[in-house]
Amino acid sequence: MGKLYLVILMFFPFLLTGQNDSLLIEDIVSQTIKTVKSIHTIEYEIECKFKPMDRIDTTTTKSFCYVENNATDTLFSRSFYVDTDAISYLYLGDSLFQRQKKKSTITSFEQRRIDLFDFIDYFLDGWLVHTIIDGAFIHNIDKEYIGKAKVLNQVCHKITYSTYNEEDASLVVMTIYINVEDYLPVKFVTTFEHMGLVQFTEKTISSYKINKKRKYFSNFFEGTRHVASIPDILEYPPNNKSQKSLLFESAYNKLGILKTIDEVTIDTLDLTNKVVLIDFWYMGCPPCLKAIPIIKKIQGNYKKEDLIIIGINPFDSRNKKLLKHFLAKNDMTYSIVLGNGELSQNFNTKSYPTFVLLDKNGIIQFEQKGYDENLYSTLTTKINSILKLEN
Repeated sequence: MGKLYLVILMFFPFLLTGQNDSLLIEDIVSQTIKTVKSIHTIEYEIECKFKPMDRIDTTTTKSFCYVENNATDTLFSRSFYVDTDAISYLYLGDSLFQRQKKKSTITSFEQRRIDLFDFIDYFLDGWLVHTIIDGAFIHNIDKEYIGKAKVLNQVCHKITYSTYNEEDASLVVMTIYINVEDYLPVKFVTTFEHMGLVQFTEKTISSYKINKKRKYFSNFFEGTRHVASIPDILEYPPNNKSQKSLLFESAYNKLGILKTIDEVTIDTLDLTNKVVLIDFWYMGCPPCLKAIPIIKKIQGNYKKEDLIIIGINPFDSRNKKLLKHFLAKNDMTYSIVLGNGELSQNFNTKSYPTFVLLDKNGIIQFEQKGYDENLYSTLTTKINSILKLEN
């Protein structure tokens, strides 16, 4: 099954369970699936707007995309070409190639890591696929047919899907605009609200042409000097085996003297004879935000125990005012340290969130890279074990 229509095939089965407008939505969706499945090639221009959680400004990117069937590729069943002002991308089924126009050089990446790039390509958006796989739209779906709306002078069906997570009070709303004439999805909007922060993505395609084969693939390598290979790229969920374990090492020399966002100094004497839970996080990281209520719960449950919690944030120092507002609004009273990257390097932190647990002698007894649904039970089990051994 090609990823060109895999996004839609995966997206809509979870959504055809509502009551309001369900028959109308089902009919529109059915026609859309048929349209996308029938496409052998498509080229289009796309405008992408994005506002991350930890920023106020919205960035806008425009590019050109061409997608073509590739029956031999088991990963996507599609090859594609994406052209931006500075960089072009080409995926042929075995590798992803990136071409920097000013340098006339090409870099190749492994096929298995292709989904790590949040491509501006509308049909091959890795973030959308991962969101669906992670189950964001399996439960508590509300759907609504809004009516007809215009997108670049095209009359479209407008459908919204939303889900509210009661556990972490997060809201995700996805809106899709489908051309009433050819049933091609031409605009996709996603908003994610969590803990007072909002992330926004809007993608609009225009000037599209269907089933017209082009030569963008063969022209990609013309005028280039060499191809370099990059085999290892940061991934999420993280591959823990590729990162050096710090278990049973001393953490005090890695921490040094810390200063919190409130200008409070923390040194090793403050940590001696205390169990220390360290959380590496930042505001623009949705998995980090999901972990915060769990950290706060642990803080409350162990307030009478010898437990200190330190949140290390390496990226939000330039948004100190916004960060302070975020901490106050979400009642985060444990120590927050603004790192400069050195602390993350000392603890081999390449994935966020990362959790490190120290015993009362400052020895690392546990580390976990990434968030999962068992985080609370995992951390409390480890904390209880350390406290019991120390008593």
